[in-house]
Amino acid sequence: MPDIQRLDLHDEGQLAAFDRVYLDASREGRPYATPWPLPERRAAWLMPSTTQHYEGWLYVTGDEVQGVAEIELPLLDNTHVADVSIYVPARFGRRGVGTALAEHIAHRLRAEGRRVVQAFISGAQITEGGVEATSRSPGEAFATRLGLTNRLVNIHRVLALPLSDQRLRQLAEQAAVASAGYRLVSWVDSCPAEHVDAYCLLKAALLEQVPMGDLEFETEVWGEARLREREAELVAMGRTMYVQVAVAPDGNMVGHTEIVVPRHDPEQLFQWDTLVLPEHRGHRLGITLKVANHVAVQFDHPDRLRAHTWNAADNPPMVAVNDALGYRPVEFVGEWQGPVPA
Repeated sequence: MPDIQRLDLHDEGQLAAFDRVYLDASREGRPYATPWPLPERRAAWLMPSTTQHYEGWLYVTGDEVQGVAEIELPLLDNTHVADVSIYVPARFGRRGVGTALAEHIAHRLRAEGRRVVQAFISGAQITEGGVEATSRSPGEAFATRLGLTNRLVNIHRVLALPLSDQRLRQLAEQAAVASAGYRLVSWVDSCPAEHVDAYCLLKAALLEQVPMGDLEFETEVWGEARLREREAELVAMGRTMYVQVAVAPDGNMVGHTEIVVPRHDPEQLFQWDTLVLPEHRGHRLGITLKVANHVAVQFDHPDRLRAHTWNAADNPPMVAVNDALGYRPVEFVGEWQGPVPA
């Protein structure tokens, strides 16, 4: 008789079984998939958090785990939303595993008062020649059956590393005239106390300024407590965060970019947030920030082979910056939303 069990974060056997299913399902048909290593995930799950609540669930038949699911519930903002992921390897497909997990998760979300489900779902893969597969992915088909729609199309891009010093210098020189008068400030892991307030303002502005399609969301609440909690979580996960910020001639912080270096995934880098405030665009600060951060990271981690980033398909300025650096598209990733089933 199938059973849906709550993941015990201190049960080594259950964690290992969860991880096997998660990895298998995440990688199927996706040559550039970037699933989190178990040490990272476990550290994040076990960290006390005031910003989100986590639950994991396993679909078990006999002694075999055939599917797993995760719930993340925002606690400070977007408290009407639940981020949900369901993983079922193809070998266990068409047995009702995903449907059973979805029904169970819907019951949990109703109990928590959530009314919107959100999921990041991989779609068509893009080949080296730029020709994309057109068939709908299993995850997209499943989400559609559950009543979710794709509200924001992102493109996963990959950059081969290391970048040549000559190319980095060339990009920096090309942007130097336009960015004259601005200065860069950088740090690793922990934001200096004197920059916390300004940096949190940029973090809070991100969702208001980047393309968000038809997603239903609230502005995120950022303050020192949330920032320090996030920094501690990244350290516990074995992730090193490199940050560059742009400071305008008047002394205001007007842009930032982040790269994460994961200790447990030694070939990869992850390009995270990049934002330049609207009134300071046109000064080539996006490329200036990213080049400076790549220089710093490459100096400390010359052995990394790939950098990954995700951008909204309808964000031409940021796409142009990534193209200039040499990123190439490999996959569509949708941000899907829909009502929690009654």
